[in-house]
Amino acid sequence: MTVPFRRPRPAVPAAVAAAALALAGCGGGAHGEGAGGSSASEVTSAPLPGVRPVQVRPLVGTWVRKGSAKDHFVFKPDGTVSWIARGRTLWTGRVIPETGNRYRFSWEGGDPRQASHWGVTVKPGGLSLQFGGNNLIYTKVRPRTRPTTRPTTRPTTEAAR
Repeated sequence: MTVPFRRPRPAVPAAVAAAALALAGCGGGAHGEGAGGSSASEVTSAPLPGVRPVQVRPLVGTWVRKGSAKDHFVFKPDGTVSWIARGRTLWTGRVIPETGNRYRFSWEGGDPRQASHWGVTVKPGGLSLQFGGNNLIYTKVRPRTRPTTRPTTRPTTEAAR
């Protein structure tokens, strides 16, 4: 009996799965905010600070990482963020501005002030960021722009006659 050949799986999806399991183990679940659970190392959280759209403007948009995991972040102007891999949401929460180009993420509806690994640092130039959870680089997706079309002119009433 022959056994069919199976390709070895790349390590990158395993890294994303490990990150998701770590989140679930910390009580974050698939949707970090409000998901139940506890762990031995509870993170004490402060109330979320108010965030203005101007504070998160450098982050707004989609940030992707090339590779087999195809995970990405989606940041919105209201300060919400989602981490998505292979069509599944791994985590959702809020962005909390720190200093300069550093931002941390909320955890279970609060501000984990000491969890500096749970956030991003925007690189100089603003086109890439490094996620502290896996130390990988994500690149900003430029929004597609529609080609500008010239407005059509309507014939005047005299020209229509």
